[in-house]
Amino acid sequence: MSGECGRNPAAATGGAAVSGSRGSAWWQRLAGAVAVALTLALAGVAPAGAQSIDVQSVYNQARGAVVNITTGAVTLNQLRQPQVVAAGTGTGVVFDAQGYILTNSHVVRTPGGDGPSQYVRASLPDERVFDAQVIFDDPGNDLAIIKISAPNLAVAKIGDSDALNVGQPVVAIGYALALPGGPSVTAGVVSALGRSIEEPNGAVLPNLIQTDAAINPGNSGGPLLNGNAEVVGINTAGASDAQGINFAVAINQAKTAMQGVSTNGRVVRPLLGVQVLGAVTPAIAAANGLPVNYGIVVEPTPGGPAAQAGVRSQDIVVAVDGNQVRTVPQFQRALYAHAPGDQMQLTVVRAGSPQPVTINVTLGTAS
Repeated sequence: MSGECGRNPAAATGGAAVSGSRGSAWWQRLAGAVAVALTLALAGVAPAGAQSIDVQSVYNQARGAVVNITTGAVTLNQLRQPQVVAAGTGTGVVFDAQGYILTNSHVVRTPGGDGPSQYVRASLPDERVFDAQVIFDDPGNDLAIIKISAPNLAVAKIGDSDALNVGQPVVAIGYALALPGGPSVTAGVVSALGRSIEEPNGAVLPNLIQTDAAINPGNSGGPLLNGNAEVVGINTAGASDAQGINFAVAINQAKTAMQGVSTNGRVVRPLLGVQVLGAVTPAIAAANGLPVNYGIVVEPTPGGPAAQAGVRSQDIVVAVDGNQVRTVPQFQRALYAHAPGDQMQLTVVRAGSPQPVTINVTLGTAS
């Protein structure tokens, strides 16, 4: 159902090594092995670390900005007349007093996942209810922004997900199971950083925060907060076949879009036209005989800007605009530092050839 968190990802991969290339079996096998090792090493961080955070204070500071989001779908009744019925529920967090709310893409999409719902409502903790408009939808990062017209909104503080550390205590707030009485709270620690998970539809969500703070159906789109009550992540999924393994989208993934709507009322993002398959590490390079032990493996979208410029399947991007890149977040930040129409210089290395190749890509506009 659209809008339900606690989804069971088809697979999880460790660090920044992102699986999801249907045509690269070696990458998927190795990423799976890395996932098992890192999960065993990191997922068991003692939840007692949460005792060092004032959960009640964080909840009280952030609660007013946490909203319940519901969506509807049009069906035909017994008289074959159209009617709107409830389709899904989730959570969002107000980040701008103009009425902008950050949530998950899957919260606001239709049950079939083929686009944003035409019927979205946001219910505030003070029991006010407003119709909402989907302003931005980014299913590739499971992020969306909706807007309501409402006065006197509480606004959440936004933190820096790059400043997080494994073992740091965090708090999750959301409308779990859509229970009445306001949002609920859970606490835990950051179990790992830079995670990626493959969803049942094959899509890969990159750069996730893994936490043992409980994330249940209805928590989707709610904030993950640090001890200063700053939003550091947007809760997105929980592993139903495991305990204490839950995920949130790092807030820095959303900042470009948030700044865009706050300033211009819309999001304009540059389009490179690649799928990120993952980050190369020394272990991955040694196991697969790669010519470099760092960089980002990419798959160009057919007909996209990167493909037109000469980027090939499984090219390893080792630098952007002359600056070395080693992690997926670094690569994404380098891209989002550009505007559509800019030229972005990629330095790539190809299997079997240690000599780097420089490719200049003219960026398109992401839809």
